[in-house]
Amino acid sequence: MILASTLRLGQGGMEMHKSLWSLWAIGVAASVIAAGWRWQIERQYRTVALVVDGNEIRTLQVLTGKPLGSVLKDLRDFGATAVSVSAELLSDWVSKGKVKVEGSAIVSERVEDLERIRRSIQRQFGTPLPELEKRETGWALPVPSLDYLSAPLFIGLDREIANAAHKVGLAVVARLPNPSGLTEKWVAILGGRNKERQSVRRCL
Repeated sequence: MILASTLRLGQGGMEMHKSLWSLWAIGVAASVIAAGWRWQIERQYRTVALVVDGNEIRTLQVLTGKPLGSVLKDLRDFGATAVSVSAELLSDWVSKGKVKVEGSAIVSERVEDLERIRRSIQRQFGTPLPELEKRETGWALPVPSLDYLSAPLFIGLDREIANAAHKVGLAVVARLPNPSGLTEKWVAILGGRNKERQSVRRCL
């Protein structure tokens, strides 16, 4: 009786052993098939992109004294395939002299630039702004606070580099910054605006 029980256990162990080997074989076969599919896909995409930073292109433009288009053509001839274009801040435009600050307004000769600033302020802070004003120095966009200059107000990508890159056949890669956390100052500003909105809703 003991011998018969031992034989039955042995047969069960052999059956379990065979099932484990079967599962292992199925797993190996699936891995081989998946690896073959991946190899076929990656085989079709062996191209390597050489991306040049847009800020470095600006530096090269200053050092060489060449126009932007000529610098991009030289980089393309040396093997570059794309240009990374960074997001511009309102503070960048002020430091470059693209726009100026006069009193409580942002001034520029280009209406398009001021409209981009208006859309950025409304999109990021939800602040309605008045219409543009015509001045002797150009067009002016009145703003309720100059704190927008110290805030990370994103205007958009550098269109000059992007357009010039497209003209010479280079791809454009957007380089977007990570959003910074709210400072104590902006928490107080946003908190005050929320209180104003709540009081208006109560009156309505």
